[in-house]
Amino acid sequence: MQETTVIISNPILLVIIGIILVALLPVWLFLGIVAIWMAVGLFVGSFVYWFILFLTGMQLLALIAGVATTIFIWIGLFR
Repeated sequence: MQETTVIISNPILLVIIGIILVALLPVWLFLGIVAIWMAVGLFVGSFVYWFILFLTGMQLLALIAGVATTIFIWIGLFR
């Protein structure tokens, strides 16, 4: 039978992977927080415009406003 657990059987490789993951922890946290806020902003911004305009009977304008709001939020986040 052949062993396939290379990472566990090689402690040096396990230590190197651990150091890399700890060193990149701030990057992972930053990207995670940015992704969460982008998702929340995109959802809320597009939904509010769409909902208000949809209630007034302007479905096409609601769609355009939702897409425009989404684009503006992305531009604001990446500026």
